[in-house]
This record gives sequence, structure tokens and C-alpha cells, in this order.
Amino acid sequence: MEILMKILVYSVCDYEKLPNGGEVMLLNNFLSANSSSKNNYYLVGMSFDKKDEVGKWQKKKIGNKTYDFFPVCKILKDKEKTHIPFRLKVMLGIALYWKKINAIDADYHYIHEAELAIPMWNKKIDIVYHGHGDPCQTLKISRFPIFRLKVFSDIYWKIIAVTLKKSCKLIWAADRSRELYIKQQPKMKEMVESKSCTVHSSFDTKMVPDNRLKLDSKKKHIVTVGRLSKVKRIDFLLQVVAALAREEKDIDFIICGDGEEKRELMDLSNRLGVADKVVFLGLCDRKQIATALKESEVFVFASENEAMSLVVLESLYMGTPVVSTNVGDIAYAVHNGETGYLVNDYDLSLYVDSVKRVLELGKGYFSENCKVMAKNFTPDKMAQGINEVFDEIEANKNKNSNMQI
Repeated sequence: MEILMKILVYSVCDYEKLPNGGEVMLLNNFLSANSSSKNNYYLVGMSFDKKDEVGKWQKKKIGNKTYDFFPVCKILKDKEKTHIPFRLKVMLGIALYWKKINAIDADYHYIHEAELAIPMWNKKIDIVYHGHGDPCQTLKISRFPIFRLKVFSDIYWKIIAVTLKKSCKLIWAADRSRELYIKQQPKMKEMVESKSCTVHSSFDTKMVPDNRLKLDSKKKHIVTVGRLSKVKRIDFLLQVVAALAREEKDIDFIICGDGEEKRELMDLSNRLGVADKVVFLGLCDRKQIATALKESEVFVFASENEAMSLVVLESLYMGTPVVSTNVGDIAYAVHNGETGYLVNDYDLSLYVDSVKRVLELGKGYFSENCKVMAKNFTPDKMAQGINEVFDEIEANKNKNSNMQI
């Protein structure tokens, strides 16, 4: 099969499952579904595997395809808390190994964090930037307190501005992600919009429930999945459950996830008088999450910031309706009365009524619509969308080259 383009992909992850988060899942879904692409993708990132050799090209199998992988740094899981920030470590690694990386002579450099392009700013190469949610969110919840200061977010927006200018194309995981960037950089609106396109994220179609989770079959389960951090607003969801519990005696609230807010959230559930209805499952694997979603009546979500939430799509795939705050591009998937309900501005009364409505109608009322909707966000569709973007860039480049001859 003829290779049309060579594309170097850069991300702060191992392209398999670490560190936990939406970006590594997005990339893994994309690469797993990309086996039929004529384009050749080379992966630059970090390793969590002792067997990987830093600073050398090696093979990595993702899905049914084997990719060339270049780890610029290695993080041993038992020591990861003592290292400098992952993003800084990967960026420095790219600078250190640039000659080896660039020996691929790629047609395009596909960047998933703006700072990873810093070593490329003075190079005559074609950069494609893929923007996800709030780019400063990692700083806001950093385990290094100094990076939570506003001055670092201000600096990071300046880095983003340079990378956007240097990029020949901008891919967004959500329309609202693009809008957020324009809001922060209003002088760049015309330039950003002229380069932009949206390719929505996909979910993991390989999710398979198992029987390890023993949920009480007599209860109506309400579930949420995510890191226990302030931005996910689990505190708001606990207030929802407390309000519901005054009338709905047979409910429980399943929380899949761990994080720095866990102790505070457990204390809050006690103060609200619903500790006996809240189950903190901690960090769950993909099969446990699939089981929790499938066995629940409704998935609830209240994040302050999101692009296109993967777990919302996963819930729909499992046939479970969603009640969510209207954040990111979730409105593309959650349609009121069909696949769930959207709530604006943390309106507690409206949110409670929306969950009640789902419980009254029953999961079966929404289930088929949910599954049909999920088919619009498969990894195959995302892979097709991303490859079409590169095809368009290449076609325009060739057209411009021919016009100059």
C-alpha cells in the first residue's frame, strides 16, 4: 500500500493508557482504528515501561497495527511523583532528541500540547495543532502548587499563541474549545478561524462489562465517572443526590474515580446525610466502568470544563441516558428527551427534576436512542475525520505549489 504522508505525532502519554485521561484514550482510539490509513504515523511521547529504550525508535503495537514509537523520557510508576512535570519533561526530551526524531523527514508534525512545539518554533516544518479542552486545566490542578498561580496560565497562553501562529492547521476536539481559545486570544480570531476544523473525540468501543462489580440489584443506580477534582463538581452531584433522596428511597450514587477531593467529598456526603447512599469505588479499570455504566439507570455529569466528554459517549454506548451540565460539545450527543437532558448554569432544581424524569420514564425509554447516537462518535469516524484533514492540507499544499510553478 502506497504511503501518502509521514506524520509525526507528539503527546505527553504512552499512547496506550498512561497517564490516565481523555487525551491518551482519544489517541489510543484513533490509532487503534487507523489500521487501514494510507498515511504513516510515527509516535513521540513518554514511556512507563522498563523495557522501552529512551532516545531510540522502537515498535509499539496499538490495536492491530504496529507503530514506530520514540520515547523521549521514561517514568517509573513508583517514582513518578518525584519527577518534574511530565509536559516539561517531554518537551525537553523532544529538544534533546530532535535530530533523531526529525530523521523521519515527516511531512507534518501533529502536536497535542502547545509547549511541545517550542523546539520546533524556529524550524521550517509544517505543524498541525490539536486542541482539546481548557489547555490550562493541567496547571490549575497541578501537583506542583507553584504552577497553579495565574502567572503561569498567562505565560502558557502566550506559548499557545505562538504555536497557533506557527501551525498550518488547527484541529479542535470541540467547537467550544476553539471558542475558548478565541476568547483568550481575541486578536487572533480571524487567523484561528481560517485554520480551524473540528473532529469530535470518540469513545472506546472495546469496553466490555464483567461481573466483578456487585451492585445491589434492588437499587436504582445513579453513576458518575471522573477524577475527584474541583472542576468535575462532584460536590454539586452530591447535592443532587441529597435532594433526590428525600423522595427516592431506593437510589444509590456510584462514583468511579479517585483524586485529591475524595476526603472532602466523603465528608460532604456525611453532612448532607447521604453517606449510606454513596459508593466511592475508587480508581476503576475499563471493564468496571463499563459495568457501572451498563447497570445504572442514569449517568450524571457536572464538569465545569470539557471538550467532548468520552465517558458521556461511553454511557450512551452502553444504552444509559445522560444528565449533564451543558459544557463543551456535549449538546451534540445529549438531546433533551431523547438521550437524556442538559442543564445550564448549575440549576440544582432543574438538574434534580431532569434526573427524576429519567428515573420516572425508565432507562428503557432512552436506551435505543442512546445507542444510535453513540454510533456517530466511533473511533472509525474520528480516524476518518483526522485523515481527511491531513488529506486536505496536502491537497492544498500541492495546489499552491503547482500555482507557483
